[in-house]
Amino acid sequence: MSCAAFTVLSLWAAIGNKSNAWTLSGSATLAVIFFLIAAFGAWLDEHGKLLSLQEKLSELNPYFLFDIGILLWKYDEKKDLTLFFPMARILNRGHSSVTANWNATYIISGTTEIMVPLWLRGTYKLNIGEEELTLENRDLLNAKTAENSIERGGVASGRLLFTLQGDRSQQIKSLQYTMEFTCEDYLGTTYSAIYKPSPEPLKELLTLAHERAIFKQPDAPSQIPPLLRHSGNETGSPPLS
Repeated sequence: MSCAAFTVLSLWAAIGNKSNAWTLSGSATLAVIFFLIAAFGAWLDEHGKLLSLQEKLSELNPYFLFDIGILLWKYDEKKDLTLFFPMARILNRGHSSVTANWNATYIISGTTEIMVPLWLRGTYKLNIGEEELTLENRDLLNAKTAENSIERGGVASGRLLFTLQGDRSQQIKSLQYTMEFTCEDYLGTTYSAIYKPSPEPLKELLTLAHERAIFKQPDAPSQIPPLLRHSGNETGSPPLS
């Protein structure tokens, strides 16, 4: 196209009997115009390649959607620990990945405390109203996804177990606290979810599909009132680690 333009310019200069200066300035103008067009074309081509490469790389990156749900909690008098068992779920929209570096922060009245994660040894039973929930280490989301990847489009759900020193019953019942939970994918990208307590009571125990909850035998009636979303009326004495 540039050759044709220079040819037309030369013919126009000859027909119009233009001066050499006019011809030179016209040629220089055309050269600049076509240089800019060529440069833009090259940039556009490389930019398209870059976007394509970024799209392919993004498919290799995990992308978690991390949610925190209903919270169970209990005060362990023997260990002087308050145990928190929130429901948690991760949906992976990116490349398959394990999870790592789970952390939790407890925030109340402007004060921040780092929560301590625990594992379960054997089974842990929580008596909630007339129901008994049995948990094992395999029910903990951070345990089940530490070595088993969450595939692209896959969902992993379970409980988390974090603790705080001392009896936090009154703090929890005040509903004036929040908790932030975080984890990382295999690339070290951090994901977070915030838990805020709700005053709405739960009429029955809400469980995940894989959890084992049974009604207790009628010959051992429970004196524990129905669970509240923020209630600490759970009982049980399993081993912890």
